Amino acid sequence: MNEGPTPITGGNRSATHRHHQHARAAIVDAAASMMYRRGVAATSIGDVSHATEARDLDLHFRDKTELVRAVIDRELAVQLDGHDGADAIDSWDGLDAWLSRVVNAQRAVDGPFACPLATLATELRHSPEYRPALDAAFRTWEGHLAAGLRRIQERGELDSDADPDRLAAGLLAAVQGGYLLASVHGRIEVMRDVLDDAVAAGASEADVARTGAGSVDFSEDGSGWVATSLTWRLSCLLPCGQGAFCTVIWPCASVQR
Repeated sequence: MNEGPTPITGGNRSATHRHHQHARAAIVDAAASMMYRRGVAATSIGDVSHATEARDLDLHFRDKTELVRAVIDRELAVQLDGHDGADAIDSWDGLDAWLSRVVNAQRAVDGPFACPLATLATELRHSPEYRPALDAAFRTWEGHLAAGLRRIQERGELDSDADPDRLAAGLLAAVQGGYLLASVHGRIEVMRDVLDDAVAAGASEADVARTGAGSVDFSEDGSGWVATSLTWRLSCLLPCGQGAFCTVIWPCASVQR
């Protein structure tokens, strides 16, 4: 007696979906690693397929553009969730703990120290098909940090007049600047120092807002801009390769560019 085809049950569909998700994640992880080491341009679909032994890669991604966008999403998820979640920030100690995990995660990497998202942004800055995804990723990252700073503000640990969005942008700039300086000097401790200083600056924002002690004055002369600050930090633009610029937070009393 011939048996009919095995009926598709909910359990079978669930197992198939899990297999599909697992295979897709493995492809994205491999692509992310290769693109971080080699660059996007030097990583082909064939390279990723060979590395993962995925013969059905086209079932997961229509083309390389779709794969690169998935890598961008993956790198954002690592930044937000891979360090126990930016959503857990609700105090200055919590923020410092999150930043410590960001730094400690780099210790397992054999350099050069670099933010995977920033690396992608630098290489793909002239590619209109990726810029919306990169812009959204950095805005999301900023938004999570700003939400954490608002929770700190709600606890009364940050002045009510402080702007969490502005502070989050400065903090993210410090993270990126820390990556750059660590890479330049070949020491991850430099990144820790930069982030310690950024957190200390944020924690003193309430005093700055109340006393008005911090001020930044810009004047332009033949040699560039001059900035002075008593208690705050200067945000400088430094070249970081391929004509791009990275923002670095640096403690200073008087700095000339």
